[in-house]
Amino acid sequence: MNRRVALVLNLSKDFDRKIASGVAAHARDAQWSVYLEDDPALRVPRLPEWRGDGIIANLDDAGLARALSRLRIPIVGVGGGFGGRTGLSGAPYVASDESSIGRMAAEHLLACGFRHLAYCGYRRDGANGWSMARGASFLKSAREAGARTSALDARVGDPRRWNAMIGEVQAWLKSLAGPVGLMAADDMRARHVLQAARQARLHVPRELAVVGVDNDHLACGLASPPLTSIEQDAEGIGRIAAETLDRMFRGKNVDGLKVVPPLRLESRLSTRVHLDDDPLVEQSLTYVSDHLAEGIQAGEVARACGVSLVTLNKHFRASKRCTVFDWIHQERLKEARRLIQESRLPLTEIARRSGIGSPSYLCHLVRKTYRVRPADLRRV
Repeated sequence: MNRRVALVLNLSKDFDRKIASGVAAHARDAQWSVYLEDDPALRVPRLPEWRGDGIIANLDDAGLARALSRLRIPIVGVGGGFGGRTGLSGAPYVASDESSIGRMAAEHLLACGFRHLAYCGYRRDGANGWSMARGASFLKSAREAGARTSALDARVGDPRRWNAMIGEVQAWLKSLAGPVGLMAADDMRARHVLQAARQARLHVPRELAVVGVDNDHLACGLASPPLTSIEQDAEGIGRIAAETLDRMFRGKNVDGLKVVPPLRLESRLSTRVHLDDDPLVEQSLTYVSDHLAEGIQAGEVARACGVSLVTLNKHFRASKRCTVFDWIHQERLKEARRLIQESRLPLTEIARRSGIGSPSYLCHLVRKTYRVRPADLRRV
């Protein structure tokens, strides 16, 4: 049967566009007829004329949830898990994993060497509980690692009050004892932070490193410097929502809630720093990070820092309890493991991006270090 399905999403948001893309993959196979409009007044079709079979909707909007609650057709919710979800408590829901998102951001900033972590969310209201949930997970992970924490209790929420909103963030940033690793609720909030940091004359990333969420390539590219961001599996959310709706059409049982973890963190210049109490070690750590894929050697790092390898190794042993060569080797393995677990790139490309070079040598190192094959590591 050719089902008629409405997607009630905000296509101005990258997250919703990716959800729509995930639904589309299933809709083509299922031969659905899809209603999708971006004009707020047209997003919900007029049911008498449309005569639809089901709806997939972002329920972060409580008003939308109330409007849909009057319908007598299958509905699947998607979003951050808050807002209008309670208004459609009987509808199955596919949500982003806010706890994993917050934890991933904290782990990244801690690995950069920050011992003071801060969270910048939105003003508290009924629609952005996802922002508070991400912040709670981020701050909890930071405290468990022994880091100091701070959070902005935002008062200004209307972006049309631009100067007041940026001014509030700027005053808060200036009150923090740096250097600070900061997570923003999403990429747009991260751009607010970067604008406030520029006005406060804070250097990004040495004094303030910033991580966003959604990995919106337009927003991250427009940011100055380019923004590190966590990519959610929004397409996966859309695909699971479509599969759930299909099961409802066939009278099958469905889960009430499905939580989908993020895909990866894409590192860009806004966090491209490695802090260390030894300035020489800090300089070399940043150089290694910037040039890892180029197959750099320990001697090259020493020359870039203007010292002999003997001198640099002496500093490394005191700070990191290893040599420069050992550090490069560890970083290559960490990057290779991350790419194996978080992407579907071929081993040839993973070997190149991690600076290991040869896929056969990559396989050898993975077996030697982790006692499994790369394919087994990918399934972990």
